[in-house]
Amino acid sequence: MGMLLALMMERLDNGFKTGVEIERTLQVPNLAVVPMLKGAKHVADRVVQKPLSAFSESIRSIHAGLQLSNVDRPPKVVVFTSSVPNEGKTSLAVSLGRLASKGGSRVILIDGDLRHPSVGAQFSPRKSEAGLVEVLAGKRDLASVLHRDPISPLEFVPIASPPANPADLLASLAMKNLIEVLRQHYDLIIIDAAPVLPVSDTRLLGRLADKIVYVVRWDSTPREAVSSGIKLMRESNADIAGTVLNQADLRRHAIYGYGYASYGYGNNYAKYYSE
Repeated sequence: MGMLLALMMERLDNGFKTGVEIERTLQVPNLAVVPMLKGAKHVADRVVQKPLSAFSESIRSIHAGLQLSNVDRPPKVVVFTSSVPNEGKTSLAVSLGRLASKGGSRVILIDGDLRHPSVGAQFSPRKSEAGLVEVLAGKRDLASVLHRDPISPLEFVPIASPPANPADLLASLAMKNLIEVLRQHYDLIIIDAAPVLPVSDTRLLGRLADKIVYVVRWDSTPREAVSSGIKLMRESNADIAGTVLNQADLRRHAIYGYGYASYGYGNNYAKYYSE
């Protein structure tokens, strides 16, 4: 009965709980464990409103991990993706953009999820009149669709309306040329891409990127889904900088993890990292 119960629990326990698990299972570095912010409506605002919070520190870990992924030539074009929808990649992409831009870098965020765009809504509920699709189609120039974040120096390009041929646009020469132009004017170009498993769009974007950040929702995304997504990205020759374990319950993570009491935090660890 005990063995049967253990097997049942193992089948039900199908998500990743620590970065060490991810690194051991997938042979990919884990850049950060990002805490869950309960009750927060606009998660990405935290990096500006509370720059010393644990959430902000986790975003700094992502930024540092990207810089260290290639010390001699730090990545300029970074794609954020995940296995399936609702893993929090857009909030992380916005947060990294705000953090880097507040640090003095010139940063642009592009909504690369042409099927279900969400970048614009992170900044304003008002829908944009034009965006990336119109630029790629030659109907607008970049300057006319460029927006500025109201709380940081971050610039962003939204999507006004999803096109009928998203994969064709992302694989187009116009998209390649746009990225090349942006490389000359920005220190960091962040692309919030579609999830890997439902569509092929992100595998196409991976060819334009210097690094991929792969977001995994803590204790939620099935391990098989993460493994399949990583495999698809590798097969498309994408350079994966690492994973980010997102929306972690750090009270439980402290139990599954390394025992942070030995570092002096003791029982205050979870409280400290939930602020």
